[in-house]
Amino acid sequence: MAKLLSTLIFALVFFSTACVQGEQDISVTNAWGRESARAAANSAFYMDIDNAGREQDHLIRTSIDACRAVELHETSLDDQDVMMMRQVEEILIPAGQTVKLDVGGRHIMCLDRTKEFTVGDKIPITLIFETSENMDVSAEIRP
Repeated sequence: MAKLLSTLIFALVFFSTACVQGEQDISVTNAWGRESARAAANSAFYMDIDNAGREQDHLIRTSIDACRAVELHETSLDDQDVMMMRQVEEILIPAGQTVKLDVGGRHIMCLDRTKEFTVGDKIPITLIFETSENMDVSAEIRP
């Protein structure tokens, strides 16, 4: 009976540790956004999203209270070498890799700001993933 009990306790600890590990596979660093001019209604946010896990995930949506709408975007060159920006449904976060949301590439687009973004402000952003738990990050506004 004691052996069965210790085996059950070991299994419980092992599986609960595995679940906690899975929740911490995605991490975010270097979250920042652009300072906004009064006339500009939109802004963009950037960050590094690291997936230390063994399974890919997808950033499928974001929420920012300071924006009336938020979209995931990608900037690329068209056939005539003209930069164009387009909305994407999701951003793949491959297992064991870091995805950079950066100027001139993938980013989070804030449409119709509800307040001005000034250097030093911290803007809360909720990242919503396909399989990982939602994550709240704070993006510092930079020039």
